[in-house]
Amino acid sequence: ALVGTAVAFLISFQNNSAYGRVWEARKIWGGIVNTTRTFSVFVRDMIEGDPGSIKVILYRHRAWLTALRFSMRAPKPWEIPEIVNAKHKEKFNRIRYNPERVGKLEDSLKPLLSFEDYELVMKSPNAAGAILSLQSEHLTKLKFEKKIWEFSFLKIEELVQELYTLQGKSERIKNFPYPRQYFTLGVHLTWTFILLLPYAMVPEFTKVGLSLSESSGINSDWFTIASIPFIACVCWIFHTMGRMGRAGENPFEGTIHDVPISAMSRNLEIEISHILK
Repeated sequence: ALVGTAVAFLISFQNNSAYGRVWEARKIWGGIVNTTRTFSVFVRDMIEGDPGSIKVILYRHRAWLTALRFSMRAPKPWEIPEIVNAKHKEKFNRIRYNPERVGKLEDSLKPLLSFEDYELVMKSPNAAGAILSLQSEHLTKLKFEKKIWEFSFLKIEELVQELYTLQGKSERIKNFPYPRQYFTLGVHLTWTFILLLPYAMVPEFTKVGLSLSESSGINSDWFTIASIPFIACVCWIFHTMGRMGRAGENPFEGTIHDVPISAMSRNLEIEISHILK
């Protein structure tokens, strides 16, 4: 009872923390979706007499989405694809498909950026941040050329700032793992509980069987045997709840439980292409 109570509290804390990370990641990328739509419409409607710049800026924003999702899918030592053995890793790769693990960032950015922008971005340690810097620089140039009203410039710059903020929040979740001490302690306590549970349950079932045997003549051995599926069910519940929490610790690693940033980015690219028509 003591170990089971401790395990239940720890698993509950772990699951709540893991769900909080997944939900925060989903809200961040929901903000990216909304800000991208607003940014695309503002660029189209507020830049006057320069359709070439509109196309460059929106294509560059597609490049930002691409660079960000590639950085979010970059493998980390603590993530599932990097810690499982070769046999399970092969099975893991079959049940999920991530274009970021198949393709290369360089090949994905080339069609979206000019040669000068591409060279500058690829030299930067943070490709997504470099692209946003180019966006701000381009917008400032358009303001000095009187191709964008100053108030409109400030509104679009606010959206660029918001994109910087959302990128930073996304990187914070990606680069800071769920504390290993909670993960390790949860696994050890769960298995301790599973190993100790039969020693607690079998004698209790035997006592009940003996009591009923004395009063009604029922064979007490059946109650001892009945403890086996009961113990298995309780162990399965605790083990499964622990694995549920571990499944959501890293919401960008690319499992079927994570935020679908690849699909979200693809949908946004389609919307941007439609705005350019």
